[in-house]
Amino acid sequence: MLSQPTTIYTDSARAIQTVSSEGVTARNKHFDIRLFKFHEVQQLGIVQFTFVSGENNAADSLTSALPESMHRQLLTMIGPSATLV
Repeated sequence: MLSQPTTIYTDSARAIQTVSSEGVTARNKHFDIRLFKFHEVQQLGIVQFTFVSGENNAADSLTSALPESMHRQLLTMIGPSATLV
């Protein structure tokens, strides 16, 4: 068992709000059942969802079309072994 929750960073405040809310609402009743599992594991303290701004979200360099300067900046956040091709 983990002594502390695994942190999942996201730049979507709405995603954090949705996962943190309890129960089915008119706005989320169509969501996949996996969303409710995220809520459950957060409530159990297994994971913790944390907001990170897009400018500080290193994963954006892997998932978004970015200007080269922003791409380079985010690559440095990933680690020293990250290089540009």
